Amino acid sequence: MSARICRDPDTGSWFWCASAGHAEGVTPSHPPLTFPVYGLAAAPDGPKWLDAVLGPLGHEADGIWLGHGGEPRDPERSWVHVGTFLRTPWRVTPAEVTEGASGRAVLSVVNATMPDLDTKPENYGLQLLDAATVRAGTGAEWQELTWEVDNRLVPAAMFQWAGAWAAFTTALAPVDIVAFGFGVEPDGLVLARIKDGSGYGFDVAAPITFPDTVDQARAAAGVRLPSSTHPRWWPPHPDHDLAAGQGPIR
Repeated sequence: MSARICRDPDTGSWFWCASAGHAEGVTPSHPPLTFPVYGLAAAPDGPKWLDAVLGPLGHEADGIWLGHGGEPRDPERSWVHVGTFLRTPWRVTPAEVTEGASGRAVLSVVNATMPDLDTKPENYGLQLLDAATVRAGTGAEWQELTWEVDNRLVPAAMFQWAGAWAAFTTALAPVDIVAFGFGVEPDGLVLARIKDGSGYGFDVAAPITFPDTVDQARAAAGVRLPSSTHPRWWPPHPDHDLAAGQGPIR
């Protein structure tokens, strides 16, 4: 089953979603996770929570996002989200694996720094994503980093956009790790495998029910639910002008 980019009409968020919903009679849940999930060993001040689970319901999840500190689009606090994604079987070569992880990173940071869409054209969000993807596609915009994951040093790559950053590593097959954040130095991040999800408001050994598991974790952390009708927007930034062709893609 393939994935596509979806937009939540209430929050203005762009995200990877399954290309088809669950069929009638399929339990709206995922079985317990079978792949390792990683989070920050040293997180910014604030709560930690399970923020999103990806993949078709009734099947194993494809990926999971964990929140640390503040919420995305909050320029007043530091925050980092860490995603662990099961590598798709059709991405075999190193170039294909890198393309998949870097694409998630770019989408994530564009979404996390989305300006007010109420005053923008209908397709403005996708234009921003296109502009960021073009810039990221040059390769020169990615800076080499080093992360520590379970006491192992691994290479990572980082892309900056609208005052925030996104980064990834593909050194931990069969999963890839993608992170995006603000107010936290991306080089030298220390991550660890999450064996007890209680610190994030969920049980890593239990099935994940949609949407209850994520909603309960977010509520316990005191963060807003995704269905909020009052979305937060990122402050205007020169990178946003690229969507309207008002600036060079550097």
